[in-house]
Amino acid sequence: MMPSTAYSHCRGTKARKGQTLILEEMMMFTLGIMIVAGTIFIFSEVNDEILEFVREEQAEEINSYIKSNIATLESMNCTQCHITLEIPGQIGGHAYTIYGEEDKKKILLHDNEKVWNEKNLSVELYGTSHGSRMLRLEYNDGIVTMRGVNNY
Repeated sequence: MMPSTAYSHCRGTKARKGQTLILEEMMMFTLGIMIVAGTIFIFSEVNDEILEFVREEQAEEINSYIKSNIATLESMNCTQCHITLEIPGQIGGHAYTIYGEEDKKKILLHDNEKVWNEKNLSVELYGTSHGSRMLRLEYNDGIVTMRGVNNY
């Protein structure tokens, strides 16, 4: 009789050990999934913040570039002159629009969601550009007209 009882006891222990291993493996798998999901979530949040920072910095660079070329046109002391600039087609992977805010001497860069950058100017600026890789600035007696162009 003894061997039979010992065998039963061992059989129950082995079954319990198997269930414990399965439970441990399921918990480890679940923990792994949670770590991967958490990492993806954190990366996407940080990535979005970095992209927004990059967009704002690029908009600042483009706006300053345009503003400095407008100042160059003013300093040329000409009645009518123009300059054509190369500009990026996108900011941080997004299309953008450049426009002069009429009667306020401002240049603004924006996409459909928000205004990225705004600069005050010393001259009136009219016109818009959307999606162009080149921008033509035409100076005429203190008024600058801008428009997107495809070639010189």
